[in-house]
Amino acid sequence: MVSTYKGTHKKNRFKDIPVEFKSQSMRLNYPGDYFFKENGIISIKSLYGRLKVPYKIGNRLKEYLNSDEWEIKSAVLAIRNNNVIFLNIVIKTEIKDTSFLNKNGLVGIDLGINFLAMITDTKESTAFYGGEKVKYLR
Repeated sequence: MVSTYKGTHKKNRFKDIPVEFKSQSMRLNYPGDYFFKENGIISIKSLYGRLKVPYKIGNRLKEYLNSDEWEIKSAVLAIRNNNVIFLNIVIKTEIKDTSFLNKNGLVGIDLGINFLAMITDTKESTAFYGGEKVKYLR
């Protein structure tokens, strides 16, 4: 927020107009802020009490929500510009078979904007793959 005020002040624009923020998303914690009910209804906590909202979900995703192997975590309720509302749900599971992992090699890949990928391995060497061309094409 400070950088927004600083940026408008540097450009000498909008000195007398305060900066406004319109939040288009909010984080929800499971099961306190939201939970699933029967018949395709989700209950979401709001300032006006609990809202009961019907939702659409694919059959493959239903398997994750109904499975005991996957744990439902937080979610982000997001409103798009065309007033379509999405609930992005985070689910978690433990990986039992780790044979596909290379124990002596790759540790992690971090995806970003300035660097498309930053790869780290167990020998503490790092590789950067820049995203200048992608940013230019965007």
